[in-house]
Amino acid sequence: MDPLGLFYFLGFIVPISIAGFCDWRRNIVPNAITLPLMLAGMVYQTIYGGLKGLQEAFLGGFAFFFFGCLLYQLGGIGGGDVKLMIAIGCWLGVGKAAVIVLAAAIMGIVWGLCKYARMGILRERLQAFLGALYLRLVYGTKPGWSWPRLPGDVNAPAPREAVPFGTCLAVAATLLIIFVEVGNHAQIFF
Repeated sequence: MDPLGLFYFLGFIVPISIAGFCDWRRNIVPNAITLPLMLAGMVYQTIYGGLKGLQEAFLGGFAFFFFGCLLYQLGGIGGGDVKLMIAIGCWLGVGKAAVIVLAAAIMGIVWGLCKYARMGILRERLQAFLGALYLRLVYGTKPGWSWPRLPGDVNAPAPREAVPFGTCLAVAATLLIIFVEVGNHAQIFF
C-alpha cells in the first residue's frame, strides 16, 4: 500500500468506523475523532489535489455544515453527526458526500421503521405522520403533534426510538469507499 493509500485508510476509514461504532454503542460521536478527521481531510485533499483539492475540501465542509445545522435545528440529528458530515464533506467533496448523506438517510429511515415495528409503535407513528401530512397539505395547518426530538443536553439519554445517524453515515461512507473508490482508484490501496 502506498503512503497516500495508507493515509486514506488510517486517516478516514478507521476513524469514521470508530465514530460510527461509538455512536451505535453510546449515542455520541466524539469530538476527539471528528475534529482531527476534518483536518486530515483537508490535508489529504491538499496533497492529492493541490489547491483545487483544498478548495473542494472547504466547499464540501461548508456545504455539509449548513445542511447539518438545518437538520440539527429540526432536532433530527445531534451535533456530533453534524461534525461527522462536515468531515465527510472535507474528505470526499460535495458530490460524493451528498451520496453518502442520502444513503445514510435511507438507512436511517429503514432502521427507524424496523425499530418502531420491534417496539410495537409503527402503526401509531405512521398514523400520526400521515394525519399531520394530510392536515398540512389539505388545510395548510401545522398540527400540534411533533416527532420526538433529541435532547438539548448532551448528557441526557437519547429517546428510545432514536437512530444513531453517525453509524448510518459511517456505514454509507465505508460502502461507498469499498464499492466505488476501490474500483476507481485501486492503485491507491494496493
